[in-house]
This record gives sequence, C-alpha cells and structure tokens, in this order.
Amino acid sequence: LHWQQVLRNVQAGYVTSIELDELYAKEADGNLQALEVLAWIYAKGIGVEPDLIRSFSFYKKAAELDVSGAAENAVKVYRAMSAAQKAELAQ
Repeated sequence: LHWQQVLRNVQAGYVTSIELDELYAKEADGNLQALEVLAWIYAKGIGVEPDLIRSFSFYKKAAELDVSGAAENAVKVYRAMSAAQKAELAQ
C-alpha cells in the first residue's frame, strides 16, 4: 500500500496486518508520523488490542524526538493507565 492509503485506512478505523506492518516499517525507518499513529491506534484499540503501555512507550519516544503534542498525549495515556499498568512501566 502507498503510505497515504495506509493513513486513510487508519483514519477510517481499518487497520489490518498489512497497515500495521507498514506502520512498523515506516516507524523503524524514522517516520515520526508512523510513530504517532502507532501510539494512537494502541491507545484507542483500532485494529489492535488496546495497549496503553505500548501507546505510552510510542508517545514517550515521540516526545523525546520533539514531536509536537506527543508529551501531552503521553501524559493523557499515563493518566488513563491502571495502577498495575503504571507499576509495569516502572520495571
């Protein structure tokens, strides 16, 4: 898929293993948009099981790379975590 089609699919809530593989490949190549999209889909559970720990990790990485809004989103995800999830982060 072309990158713009992947983004349109994600926006439409359509995330399959094809879109997910493309997102991970782009993120591995340093694509900051892919990093943010991965954080978002894991926070919302779009095409994947919701995973706030994984979402937080992606947002934290994006914040470290000075992506606008990523630090604020990391805080929001952290606040939504259970005490057990926060404890898991501390390990």
